[in-house]
Amino acid sequence: MHKMHQYAIVIPSLLQATSGVRRAQNVMITPCAPTMALGKTLQFSGRLTDSSNGDVIWSAGGVIGGSAVAGTISPTGHYHAPMTLPAQNPVQITATSKANPAKTSTIYVYLIAAAPRAAAQ
Repeated sequence: MHKMHQYAIVIPSLLQATSGVRRAQNVMITPCAPTMALGKTLQFSGRLTDSSNGDVIWSAGGVIGGSAVAGTISPTGHYHAPMTLPAQNPVQITATSKANPAKTSTIYVYLIAAAPRAAAQ
């Protein structure tokens, strides 16, 4: 008889999820590791913590501004989830410093399908 083992996997980008803030290379993104339904929107905030120029460039799914597959994200960080679950879920959201592109931070948005609704009788 074989014994089943359970293993814990620690994902570095989720270590600070309890604080609601993700910090990496002096770029801060909030909220951190959110879960949201398909087709919904969420406002992200991203800023440099060590510079007066806090402007960032937003990417979703590795594409500046996002795509129909991963969802779109505006220059101000307003994310709009896609209408169907992408093959790559969670979706990677990245904020990159405009002043210094070497400074980035990445979090992941977990997309879920809306629960089915009971038919009215």
